[in-house]
Amino acid sequence: MKSFISLLIFWASILFCHGINAQQKDIVPLQPGDTIPHALMSYILPHISQKEEGATPELILVPFWSSTCGTSKRLLPRLLELEGEFGGRLAVLPATREAPGPIDSFWREHPQLRQHTTPQLRGDTVLRRYFPYALVPHVVWLHPSGKVVAITAGDVATRDYITAMLQGNAPTLPLKEDVVDFDPNAPLLAIDTSRRYYSIIQAYRPGLPGQLGYQWDSSRQNARAYAINMGLPLLYSLAFIGAGELPPNRWHWQLRDTGRLQFWGVPHEAPAWKAQNLFSYELNLPGLPPSRLAPLVQQDLDRFFGLHSRLEQRWVTCWVLTRRKGAGTSRATPANSHDLGKGAGERQTHFQLVRHLNNRPGSPPVLNETGLKQPLYLELPDNMEDFRSLKQALQQQGLNLKKERRRLLFILITEKESDQSASNN
Repeated sequence: MKSFISLLIFWASILFCHGINAQQKDIVPLQPGDTIPHALMSYILPHISQKEEGATPELILVPFWSSTCGTSKRLLPRLLELEGEFGGRLAVLPATREAPGPIDSFWREHPQLRQHTTPQLRGDTVLRRYFPYALVPHVVWLHPSGKVVAITAGDVATRDYITAMLQGNAPTLPLKEDVVDFDPNAPLLAIDTSRRYYSIIQAYRPGLPGQLGYQWDSSRQNARAYAINMGLPLLYSLAFIGAGELPPNRWHWQLRDTGRLQFWGVPHEAPAWKAQNLFSYELNLPGLPPSRLAPLVQQDLDRFFGLHSRLEQRWVTCWVLTRRKGAGTSRATPANSHDLGKGAGERQTHFQLVRHLNNRPGSPPVLNETGLKQPLYLELPDNMEDFRSLKQALQQQGLNLKKERRRLLFILITEKESDQSASNN
């Protein structure tokens, strides 16, 4: 039976792609409420039939994803687990534009995905024309009758919403609308940028991918700093680009509302949070190299947000990672190494350990003074928060983690009103 289904999928793909090639210019993106073309549904359904022979799902989710997107990699295992929980009523068909070879390799090595042998659409060049997107995950909700039910972001594909949909209490899900033709290299203002100095801060722009950086146009001798849909931490990273890329625990934010820094709510609250706390910024300046823009970016951000940002040297207690005298350089086997956010079975180095410990805001700084230029692979305890166990594990492998008082560079960002109150006191 499975060989027959595989053959059916093969011929469906051939016939469908032949039909698409004949009418490729006529493809109109589909919206919620639209009916899916028969040829497209004939392409999707055989993949669904391969999942549950003889079973017809009541809801089909097609999550478009990428192996380089952290949000996608967290979403897919959760959706596939929900598919199992709903026992055939829900079908999940992942789709990606990435080639089959790399995707199959990634899937086999991912600790949460490799246990699922679900069919998926790899190297997709067709579905994304009917459901265009700029950001992943991009989830299309389909009824097996051929109706588009919803098109949402990944954080909307929750157990509660799926349950409501299956129970016939279909909620109105927020529509995900991406700007697929956006050019991040183009000015945010439609003006002659070769002759004008300007800086602007705009509100959150739904549908645009978040990115930031500096650009230099040598032909026009024009420098540009830009950030698209970024929150305060990443906006200010543009202003302190020359501070040696200090890790999160070397940034001290003293704000009355720390919720401005990161979203901690439930998925349906995310759009409102983004609208209040994400911004697009651009500074355009002819005749000045990008290396001179950072102080101007800092001034702009401080003025707009009412903040006071600066670099400060402070005496703090920190952890220092060093080599023990006379110690060798042990190597851990891949199977025993601790997973610091990568696939299980990958070896982790002392570089990754330091980066992991420094990526926790509010934790003591960790300095790497091992002097090792090459990565040292380590066996680490499961509980990375237990410094005593961590220290013991490192000592067994020729390293030491000790507390010291050091004078270190920090980025301090406070509210101007707080600064004024402190000076009055």
